[in-house]
Amino acid sequence: MVEIEAKCMIDMVQQQILPALKRAEVDTADIEAALPALKEGLHEFEHESDDYAKATLGRVLRLETMEAVRAACDEAEGLCPADMWPLATYRELLHLDVNQDALGNTTALGNGQLITGERGIVGKRGIVGEAASIDPATFGTHVFTGAVADKYLKQQGEKGDILKDPSWTKTKANKVAAAIQAWGRDNGATVTTHWFQPMGANGVRPGMTGQ
Repeated sequence: MVEIEAKCMIDMVQQQILPALKRAEVDTADIEAALPALKEGLHEFEHESDDYAKATLGRVLRLETMEAVRAACDEAEGLCPADMWPLATYRELLHLDVNQDALGNTTALGNGQLITGERGIVGKRGIVGEAASIDPATFGTHVFTGAVADKYLKQQGEKGDILKDPSWTKTKANKVAAAIQAWGRDNGATVTTHWFQPMGANGVRPGMTGQ
């Protein structure tokens, strides 16, 4: 997993972040200075045969070297015009750039490049919101927890209580996935997605509650 994250970071920095910053005439010296250490750390990790030494290299690579590159990129992002930054921000990922005005019309915040269309909110990076409006009266009414989760998990031979113990992600994940899929279909879902969050030090992903 560490090498996948490191390779992904190298690609993102070289193919997206550095070109965008140079177009925006933002100084890239700190990022370019940190990048060789990342490549070298990845090379050492991939070619280490001793398990303990490999684990040590992986820790340094992920928690020190990659963090240094991330810090340099974060600093540069703050200097880059929003419409020239190549990656989606957390605000965009969570659709926080879409709001409702007093008349119930969809409005968009940010670089002013967003427009409302039949497919949703369309911006320079494509579709950033499928729904033209959110009804506060119904938002959050379909949640896979409590009696709802219990009903669908029983179809898989389990109970809703298993979601209280994070270990279900290692021992019951397939059954929970099947239950959620059945629940989603019963509520009209046609597409599903998985929001990936890295494991924390205790082996649990942030926000892992089964909801």
